[in-house]
Amino acid sequence: MCARGLFRRLSGAYYLTLLALTSGAVFSLMKGFDYEEARVCCAILAILFTSRGAFYRQSALLTEPLTPNWLISIAVVVAGVTWVGFFEHRNLAYSGELWTTLAFSADAPRFLRASLAIAFIAIGFGVLALMGPPRPRQSLPGASELAHARGVVATSPETTAHLALLGDKSFLFSASGKSFIMYGVRGRSWVALGNPVGSAKRMA
Repeated sequence: MCARGLFRRLSGAYYLTLLALTSGAVFSLMKGFDYEEARVCCAILAILFTSRGAFYRQSALLTEPLTPNWLISIAVVVAGVTWVGFFEHRNLAYSGELWTTLAFSADAPRFLRASLAIAFIAIGFGVLALMGPPRPRQSLPGASELAHARGVVATSPETTAHLALLGDKSFLFSASGKSFIMYGVRGRSWVALGNPVGSAKRMA
């Protein structure tokens, strides 16, 4: 889930990942001084520390669109980690005491508690994302709108106006129909590309 936020260059996900890696390193040392795992966490932590400038977007992790690909990726990671844990401890007989056993070498109880925590976090994350307000869907222009836009583009002195004809942006036409704004929808934002297209005298 943090990887999704890092991919989107969110500052909140950056700091959450730093906290997770720092906690991972500390807890690895606390469980029998497992310095190999702590060393991996510290190495990733150092790489992220030097890349602070890349995570500049001030946006909450839950406000970003949760696509089916990301849902599948999160589910595969959770299922894969759980399977590896059960495979590692396949020869250990299950008992209720495993959930409450605390020891430096008690890897199986620690795995069970961690798996339960991961499941609750993933479910909570999914519920919060699904309960959010619906995001606007972009309606791409049809052949008639593109033809109309092509006529307006012909009156514009800007060469960038021809980007409207790619068909991947929506149009907001003026009342006169002689000018328009081309925009795209990302999350809850409508992002316009440049100034209005058309003759300056016909932008009303």
